[in-house]
Amino acid sequence: MKTQIGTSSASVAVSVNIKGMKELQKLLKKMPSEAQDAALHQFKVDLLVLQGKAQDLAPYDLGDLRGSAFSDAVKTLKGVEGEVGFNEDYALRQHETHKTNKKYLENPLKENINKYIDNLGNAIKKAVDKSIWQAI
Repeated sequence: MKTQIGTSSASVAVSVNIKGMKELQKLLKKMPSEAQDAALHQFKVDLLVLQGKAQDLAPYDLGDLRGSAFSDAVKTLKGVEGEVGFNEDYALRQHETHKTNKKYLENPLKENINKYIDNLGNAIKKAVDKSIWQAI
């Protein structure tokens, strides 16, 4: 998982580098498909939660910024990757320079990243435990 504030033509997105994520990605590849599916599901849930928090904080004074929010996660050859962002042309400008200085995407991510990591670990553990019990 990467984290950066940036723009691709007309969007704002955040990605995060998490210490140990490469190792986790390698482990996910070796895990049963149930654990991979559980990780993907939990990642999608947490991205939607982050999207909601960002939408709540996004300024409302210039059109449909809040309505342009998106999030998604997919399995890739590297593991699980996801993105949360806003598609309005002015999204990055609002994020970086709005008078409220809320950093509506960056701040909720920083405030909740440990919770999201814990959620992911718990989902994987639950799926692995379940597959172990089913194998017995």
